[in-house]
Amino acid sequence: MKSLNFGLTSLELKNTVGASEAFLRATYLEPSLVQSSLELCILGIERGEWPEARAWFERYLNARSDAGSAGTVAHSDRALQAGHDLASEAGDNDAAATWQRLLDTRIATRNLN
Repeated sequence: MKSLNFGLTSLELKNTVGASEAFLRATYLEPSLVQSSLELCILGIERGEWPEARAWFERYLNARSDAGSAGTVAHSDRALQAGHDLASEAGDNDAAATWQRLLDTRIATRNLN
């Protein structure tokens, strides 16, 4: 958990190298921490490293499933955006539209409250 917190702090400080190292360490120490895989995915997208980002997103989805949260806990905005970006980059317009619709619905619901 310390590595995850260090990674999140590093992101806040715009230290993407330190964040990547911390998130990698967190995934090896506690593979069940879904956020570390998601953050590595997002960093990969930002660097244009699409295959790496896709692999981390798959690991994020698998970790959610393994933790039993896939059907009960909604994706974060960042996860929905990552799903959209990965699908768009792969040319999967249907999947991109689904991820975007989920994100739009979440934002609209939040704005109503």
